[in-house]
Amino acid sequence: MEGKYPKILSSQESSTMASTWTEYLRLNKEADGIAVLEICQYQVLAEAHFDDQGHPILPPNIDPKDVVQIEDGYICGGTLTSEYGASFQFTRQTISDAVDWLKDNGWECSTEMLADLNEAVEAAT
Repeated sequence: MEGKYPKILSSQESSTMASTWTEYLRLNKEADGIAVLEICQYQVLAEAHFDDQGHPILPPNIDPKDVVQIEDGYICGGTLTSEYGASFQFTRQTISDAVDWLKDNGWECSTEMLADLNEAVEAAT
């Protein structure tokens, strides 16, 4: 079961007046009975360039990070990071607090997501 983590539960577009990007909700099992939710995004690797027809010119990797997507004129990739995102550590006893944290941070907690949260804090048998 440990190989299942970290696990991406959902993604959503976020924006300001100046920029738009994709955020990912990641669930990780920290230890037996403890899990963490993190709001992550890919790193900006370089400014995007386009050919004469407007198609992106994507290198397969940059320094040697994998290119994942273009967002708002930038090449993004590498590994997901929560460096600037929020995170919340929880246990079985604080799952309701985790659900509140999700709502406070703009994420909808579906039945499937709630099952994932419960599974992540189950004690190993």
